[in-house]
Formats: sequence, structure tokens, C-alpha cells
Amino acid sequence: MSRKKQLLQAKRQMQEKAHEREQARLRHLAQAERPEGGIDWEKRNELQQEWNTKHADDSVYLGKVIGPNQCKDVQDYDLYATYRSQNNGRHRRKKRGVVWTEEGQSYTPTSKDTCIAIDPTISSEGVLSTVSRSISRWEMKGAQASIKRGALVMVVSEEYEHQTKACVTVMCDGRVFAGVPLKALRPMSEA
Repeated sequence: MSRKKQLLQAKRQMQEKAHEREQARLRHLAQAERPEGGIDWEKRNELQQEWNTKHADDSVYLGKVIGPNQCKDVQDYDLYATYRSQNNGRHRRKKRGVVWTEEGQSYTPTSKDTCIAIDPTISSEGVLSTVSRSISRWEMKGAQASIKRGALVMVVSEEYEHQTKACVTVMCDGRVFAGVPLKALRPMSEA
């Protein structure tokens, strides 16, 4: 059973339990009604106080609404703690990858920050390559213009490090751009 169905089933059980409790409370307070009609309010208040002392610490609801359009006050912390890791939004950052095994395919959680293997042939001088993403002039070293995605560039220097990235100097449209990240370059065969 999925997590969503489990929570819906638990919510339904809590609602049924709360409805039964409310019906029992109303039957208990019905003793204050007079036979000729009307309510004996003193007796009703006594019955209400008796009911409250009898069921003082019995919490029926998982959460009670504090106000309109506001969050709920969680009262069942054990149930909330079991789903805390799923409730904090980590599922948005995780990505499932397919791994082929002998039994078939299996899904494994992977990170979006997977390492892109840099092709060693790209970093050698004189190699033509394409740019896989737009590179801002602020990302490069002292550039006056940006490089657009899909631009054809030629590497004119050896590999070096700039802003903790492996970079090279490239030439594009007669201009020289220093500090272009190697991970943004692809060989011409992939283009």
C-alpha cells in the first residue's frame, strides 16, 4: 500500500473515531433535556464537565486547525516522525536512475550532481568542439561577451584551473575567451 493510501486510510479511521466520539458525547448530554422540551443548563454543564474530566487526555485528531488557511498543530508526533524525511521535500532533489541487473532493471536513487566525464581529447590544442550550454561573460576570465550554446570553438591553450573549475582558453568568431569550463565543451562527433 502506498504512503498516500496509508495516510488517507489513517485519516478516515480518525474521522470515524471522532464522529463516534461526538455521537457518544451528544447522547451523554441528551440526559439534560427535559421531557416537556428545553434543556436544563445546570445539569448540561455538569454533564459536560464530567465528560471533559473522563476524556481529558484522549486525543482523537491527528492535528487540529489553528485558524483558517493555516497549518495544523501535529499531535501524533510518532506518526509524523516516521514520515519526516519524506515531508521535508527531499524527493524533489532526488532522481531515480535505471540500473540493469541480471533480474532486469532496478531503480536506484541518484543525485543530479553526477560527474560529467571530461573527454581528454577536448583539452588538447587545436581541437574543434561545440559549447553545450551558454557561458556568461561573468563566468569566464576577463571576457567582454558571452558564448552562446551550440557555438563552434577551437581550443588554443592547455588545461588550467579557474574558479575551482578545469578550464581552457578558446577562440570563437575571431575572439579569444579565457576561462571556459571544460565540462561545457563537447567534441564535434557528438554535435
